[in-house]
Amino acid sequence: MKRRIESIAVCKQYMSKAGLSNTMETDMNEVVNLTDTLDIELQANLHMMLVEMPRLENVFQVGEMKMFVSIGVTYVKIVLRSAKQIVQALFVFYVYVIFRDSVQLIENYQTNVDFNNCFITSVFWQIDHHREMLGQQAIRFISAQERADLKLMNVFSKPTKDELMRAKTSLITWFVTTVAATLIIILDYYFYAFLNAVVSASHTKIEQFGSSSAAVDVEGDGIVAKFIRAMVAGNRTIEMDSTMSNAHCLLPPQRPNLQHIVTWIAIPLLLSLMLQVIFAFVVKRVVINHFLPFMFPLRDRVRIIHLYNKNSTFFLWKMKHRSEARARIRFCVARWKINEENDEGGWLSYSSWFKLNVLDRLFKTGQCLMCQTQR
Repeated sequence: MKRRIESIAVCKQYMSKAGLSNTMETDMNEVVNLTDTLDIELQANLHMMLVEMPRLENVFQVGEMKMFVSIGVTYVKIVLRSAKQIVQALFVFYVYVIFRDSVQLIENYQTNVDFNNCFITSVFWQIDHHREMLGQQAIRFISAQERADLKLMNVFSKPTKDELMRAKTSLITWFVTTVAATLIIILDYYFYAFLNAVVSASHTKIEQFGSSSAAVDVEGDGIVAKFIRAMVAGNRTIEMDSTMSNAHCLLPPQRPNLQHIVTWIAIPLLLSLMLQVIFAFVVKRVVINHFLPFMFPLRDRVRIIHLYNKNSTFFLWKMKHRSEARARIRFCVARWKINEENDEGGWLSYSSWFKLNVLDRLFKTGQCLMCQTQR
């Protein structure tokens, strides 16, 4: 528009001064000046139409694209800033939960002697061996059924129901964390693809090719006309051919680092699954039976002695019951031998086929000599 106004102003200027002077030399100088001016104006207008207008159009398109990209980047920055604050808050809460559980674990270990005091360790058997060396009644052995009845375990026993419930809660937390990390990785790859597409679409190559020509043709058959035609008649052509690109101004986006994702996201999540979900009960048992006793050795001795004394009554009753059972077995064996010696035979005898294969299978006529239960 500015170029057009300037051209109109030049035309108006020469139109306002149009007229014949008193001398031919002045008129011819004005004609020459007008020819040069029109030549320059024509070249400028032609350059504007062929070069400047497409360039301005490309500049406006690039500017509009930059505006849309700037708006998108602003939204992305807001989302990332909010996500960063949320992640920081969750991390602080996670650290708080870890320290809170650790402090609560130590406090329960110090104040409650029955807190997770169901693990048989080497110290337990040292106490039992010491009682045996003093000539007192010792346990010596604990069967699997007795362990189940008294709820006694070792560090690598199967997890209990409470431990499985806590593992479910940890599994849900780990699953939510894994989903969030996966979404962030997918979003990172999406941003990379988006920025790569924007950069590829922003590549602009401007090829400037144009030509401008100016011709002055004087009509007439007179001497003056021929003289002026010989002086000012001409045909000028200017050509322009150039290429410009903005490739050096565009920086390609950085591709997400796969090694960084595996090292700092995938492996920690896998370790978290192993240590905080699958084997979380083992880690807690190791802490209770090894780390805390190392930190509080006196408290560990008190807990082991309490566990031994709490179950010693049952074990003493068990030893007495075993002695009575052995005596009962000896009595029954002796009685069986006497019956075999005095057996008169027949279909109801102790060793008859009918007694062993029919009566004993259809009816529970037998009794366990150890626990005195029908079988």
